[in-house]
Amino acid sequence: LFSKGYLRRREQATKEQTNPPVLSKEQLRVQKIEQALDLWISKIEKSSSGNALSNISFLGENVIDITMAHPSGIAQLYSGRPTPLSNIIREQELLNRVRQKARCVFNEADNISQKYGVCSTYLSVGLARWTENVEENKIKNRYAPILLRQLRLSRSGDDIVFCLEDCLEINPVLLMAFKKLGVVVDSGEIIRLAFSAGGFSPRHCLDRIAEIGHDTFDYFVLEDKLLVAPFTSPSQIIIDDLLTLKKKATSSTIIGALAGIDEDAESLSNVNLSTNPVDRKPSQERGVGDLDPVQQDILDN
Repeated sequence: LFSKGYLRRREQATKEQTNPPVLSKEQLRVQKIEQALDLWISKIEKSSSGNALSNISFLGENVIDITMAHPSGIAQLYSGRPTPLSNIIREQELLNRVRQKARCVFNEADNISQKYGVCSTYLSVGLARWTENVEENKIKNRYAPILLRQLRLSRSGDDIVFCLEDCLEINPVLLMAFKKLGVVVDSGEIIRLAFSAGGFSPRHCLDRIAEIGHDTFDYFVLEDKLLVAPFTSPSQIIIDDLLTLKKKATSSTIIGALAGIDEDAESLSNVNLSTNPVDRKPSQERGVGDLDPVQQDILDN
């Protein structure tokens, strides 16, 4: 009924379906590095003590709720002008309570800035609740900010002054949750929806993200909340850096060695580094802090 040629082609097609594609040596190397990066990111996520970008409950008392702010105060804040808290909250009793929170946030933000050298205070525009499958048969509830805009805090007598920076971003934890389910979001396109000829107006941006959230997750709810808090997470900074450098990392011999690739580790062990046992002059040092000659040799090479 069937020719020998047909039978051979059928046999070959069956083999191609059952046998995985043979990867080249370089493809195997890239695959191993990418697997190592994914493992490192997973370990960082599990070891972090609490990331407010995934759940605002980790903020504790260090959060200011300005959802019920006076419209003229919000307009001044959104315009980018320095805005005293007394302009945002006009009701005196509420203002007194919010000022106490604002002092806590100010002090915590200052501690984070000095410890990690990063801007830590953000205005969170909108909160999202969603469920996420983190492991097999394990669901995690998220309650996190949607849009984040950097905010500078300063003191003026008894008042705290807010001033928005130009930088606006979508919560990276939310973006990662989308990506895990195969949804790649064009952040730049969505963020542009938050700006118009009249200035900062995030309504259309939030609506677009809510639309994607409803289509992606089994459960997704958007809440119209305005919060000011130190949302910076040191662990999230490292994760973002690893994700940004993922493509470049596959060509790095050092990353390859850390990922367990023997050839990369061997090539590094055979490198003859130039050394200088003399302590450098402060004007000639690279790096942060007072480095000893061995540390400076590492940077120089």
